[in-house]
Amino acid sequence: MRIALKEVPVLSSHHADIPKNRWSWRLLYNFLLYVSPVALLTVAFPFVTPILSKNYVGSVPLIQIILAASIVVPWLSQAVCMPIYRALESEHLKVEDARREVQEEAAILKRDHKSKEAQELLATLDTDPKYQHISELRAFSRHWGYLYLVGLPIAFLFAIPVVLVLHWDMVALVSFLFLSMLNVAYAQLLIVPNVAKKTVRCGSSHGWATRLFC
Repeated sequence: MRIALKEVPVLSSHHADIPKNRWSWRLLYNFLLYVSPVALLTVAFPFVTPILSKNYVGSVPLIQIILAASIVVPWLSQAVCMPIYRALESEHLKVEDARREVQEEAAILKRDHKSKEAQELLATLDTDPKYQHISELRAFSRHWGYLYLVGLPIAFLFAIPVVLVLHWDMVALVSFLFLSMLNVAYAQLLIVPNVAKKTVRCGSSHGWATRLFC
């Protein structure tokens, strides 16, 4: 895997600069933040289950459709999110490659005693948009529409076991597919804050691909 160095101001907050007790509270806060959706669902589910079980979509209880859509979320999310991570990495590496080419050309000009031309070429790194580092949101917006549509057939594949095993009617199956499509969009939209948070936490001293796993 290629690892590129980003020439951007350091955004990370170093752990060594944070008091131990404050860092412990931050870890606890992050943990509670991560488990809060599961905790809230666990608390709320017993109360809403009797109500949901009374409602049917076609001939299938609504609660069964919700549970089926929830069960496939981990596998579905992994399948539809990985292409977006790769697309974001590609956008950043494309900028890094372009900047590196300019720097190499400038180095050649300096060796040929053409310092003025080299300085003018290096100045384009700060003025030409194609050499500017882009935000995660901008990189995401360039690819999301297409990759979302490409990921939808994966959701349809998960519907095959439902058809073969559960024998749901068409109305219930369409509802399951609709919930799966919403789960795909939700999982992909979480990528931007997730990557942005890791970028701030890991800082610019690591390559973009490395920060994905920081």
